[in-house]
Amino acid sequence: MLVQVEKPYSDFIHKIISLGFAKNPDEVIRQSLLIYQNQIEYEELFLVDKAVNTELENLNKDRGKLFSIEEVFSEAGI
Repeated sequence: MLVQVEKPYSDFIHKIISLGFAKNPDEVIRQSLLIYQNQIEYEELFLVDKAVNTELENLNKDRGKLFSIEEVFSEAGI
């Protein structure tokens, strides 16, 4: 795949190479994409954790009724 990168991004790519973080522009792009992938995974985990904690807080405040698994299956007819 051929990607044309213009200033100021091309300058930043050359700076990363000159600092020794990567050997060539392809490696800079690969590393950048891995960083994005890790950031997205972190944000997804953060959102799931936040949702779970919110629900636990609601349950602890008696805003919701807890059901046993047997009650759930019975109601579902299983």
